[in-house]
Amino acid sequence: MAKALDWNQALDGLWTRGYGRLGTLLSKRQCEDVRALYQSTDLFRSRVDMARYRFGRGEYQYFANPLPNLVERLRHELYSQLSGTATQWTLLLLEQQPRAQSIGHSIRLQQGDAAVITTRYRPVKGSRGFHRTNFRHGVSPLLSGERYTLGIIFHDAA
Repeated sequence: MAKALDWNQALDGLWTRGYGRLGTLLSKRQCEDVRALYQSTDLFRSRVDMARYRFGRGEYQYFANPLPNLVERLRHELYSQLSGTATQWTLLLLEQQPRAQSIGHSIRLQQGDAAVITTRYRPVKGSRGFHRTNFRHGVSPLLSGERYTLGIIFHDAA
């Protein structure tokens, strides 16, 4: 699954923009299967009301262990490709970027598509070496229909 993706392009985007498009990762059926899990409260360890933290409207849940098979497989396959970059980012000597204009990126994904993003900081090469820049993420308001997103966290995937 993850091996057929264009990892060179995705990792290059992660370094240059803070995100890399992976392309279609899940079939429509797989998306529907994962979405159906959301109603099974016993599969989740916690639920976050986004409005409470001023993240917007909606909620998200964290899967409890053990993760569903598809999620666990994705997590390990994707992390095996991302771990080299993650290691490089944690070994960098970083400094806070001076005040600068923020840059926005919009990533439009279709059902089953995936993107890998940094969720807090990313290194940027400047004239004096690498420095750390803040990186925030969010989603556009939903005007109609429903949105279900599978977020896979890698900080403890090794």
